[in-house]
Amino acid sequence: MSVAATADHDSATRAQRTKIIGDACVVCQQTKALSATRLAGADGCNDVDCVVPMCWPHHHLYELGGLDLLHHLEPRWRREIAHAVSHLGLFTAYRRLTGGRLPAADLRRLPS
Repeated sequence: MSVAATADHDSATRAQRTKIIGDACVVCQQTKALSATRLAGADGCNDVDCVVPMCWPHHHLYELGGLDLLHHLEPRWRREIAHAVSHLGLFTAYRRLTGGRLPAADLRRLPS
């Protein structure tokens, strides 16, 4: 298993890099050239719960805000989602994890 030498990888701790070894990208399940991606971005910390494994293309797309990652994280990565919420707050974490997308309206719940 190789780990890409990305800026995010360079800032990841040894424990965070170790966490992703043998895992797969949370989006495409690729197992090579993974990055220890901080869900909270620059607001993250060195805790292992701050990162999830992502291939470089998905990591880059996520950092640009162009990837709705939330449905790829549920339910396996809930601890990491909660950790991101602890850094960013609920609404900011939701916007970051979904690329700014709002949930579709549930028409069954709207008053008639």
